[in-house]
Amino acid sequence: MVRRPSLALAHLQELAESNPENGEAWCRLGNAQEQFGQLPNAEISWRKALIVSPADMKAVCSLAGAHAKRDEWPEAARFIRTGLASFPKNKDLDKDTLFTQTRNLLGLLAESLNITDEPLALYVAWRQGETIKKEPVLSVSSIDLRKVPVWDDLAESMVNEEIVAIDLISSLPDDDIPTILESRLAGRGNFDDYKTQQIIRPAQVVHSTPQSI
Repeated sequence: MVRRPSLALAHLQELAESNPENGEAWCRLGNAQEQFGQLPNAEISWRKALIVSPADMKAVCSLAGAHAKRDEWPEAARFIRTGLASFPKNKDLDKDTLFTQTRNLLGLLAESLNITDEPLALYVAWRQGETIKKEPVLSVSSIDLRKVPVWDDLAESMVNEEIVAIDLISSLPDDDIPTILESRLAGRGNFDDYKTQQIIRPAQVVHSTPQSI
């Protein structure tokens, strides 16, 4: 029984080292190393996974969580931002996996709010179809993170929408006018109930100009 963890780790190590361009192999090795109490080695493996696959949310979440456990919040925040920015590139994951990783990342983000008084909002741009001319139609919105009522609802909304860009911003929405995200998470409507659509051309993401996004 004592040797089994060593054998399992040795097998995963061999798989990763024999195929160093496989980010998933490095991530699995890191997960196993963490499970067997080898967190420093796990972090090395997760970082190697990110070198190969910079948008790997599983590795990003693991590194953010490792720093958070040590109260290294500046470092954790860096990986949280990286994970959010890479979210649109992970839509090929199955929805359950994507929801779990998104919920974990948002959970760390929520925890980080307890150690700072700085304003912080989530900015999201998502696709709502296309025009007759085949131009994508995007909507944008933001939400003061301290106004998120249920973080799991935010994770679910992110997974179910065709998000094209997401970031953390320091400018807060107008307090007097609910944003799309605030209204959605408060159960007051769907994203497409609000007229903030814009025609966005390729490689161009711009802020809309409703009274409050």
